[in-house]
Amino acid sequence: MQPFSPDTNSVFQLLSDKLVVQQFDGLLYEHTAVRFQLRLRISLVDQAVFFTNDYVSPVKRKYAFHWQNADDSWLMRLDNAPHFPTLATFPHHLHDYQSTSETISDSDNITLTKILDYISQHLNQPTVS
Repeated sequence: MQPFSPDTNSVFQLLSDKLVVQQFDGLLYEHTAVRFQLRLRISLVDQAVFFTNDYVSPVKRKYAFHWQNADDSWLMRLDNAPHFPTLATFPHHLHDYQSTSETISDSDNITLTKILDYISQHLNQPTVS
């Protein structure tokens, strides 16, 4: 479980430091004594779009990271919705749409930093940490 009280400024700094990020917009921000939720729309340098939804409470984390091309075709989605119980990393999983059909596979308990680094490598952009 990640810390309950994420530092929003560090998230925005991370996005500002990533060369692959062209612009980001906050779609939802809630931070109370019992929960934190942040949804973002991130425009990438290749015109693709990356959506985040990260919800954290003291007892639960629910996330979904969705990457799509400029033409709205899906590239990848990582989430922890509990709908693939046979995976070794349940509930964490990856939906990969980059081949001719969707592929579901194991995934780590992913963070925004890790997925942005992956996208940077995919787009052959240097990563800045």
